[in-house]
Amino acid sequence: MKSRIKRHLNIENTILAVLDNHKKRWYSLTEIARETGLQAAHIFRVINESNKFVSADDHMQLPIISSRERFRKEEPFIRKLIGAFKNRIL
Repeated sequence: MKSRIKRHLNIENTILAVLDNHKKRWYSLTEIARETGLQAAHIFRVINESNKFVSADDHMQLPIISSRERFRKEEPFIRKLIGAFKNRIL
């Protein structure tokens, strides 16, 4: 059990390193997988189980990911407000 938790935290930290150290605010699962060398399925599971990430849909309705901390710091207020309503309704 401890090794699973440790692996989960390692993957989480690897994803956060990509999201927080680049100029783009939002990344697709494919882009994160390419940058980290991790499988998209592992990334998807970790992102859904963690509260350190936020997700949205791009113009093609594909999921895009950002870190919650970066989202709070850099995203315009209106997008934060819309995101809050979406999370309450869905």
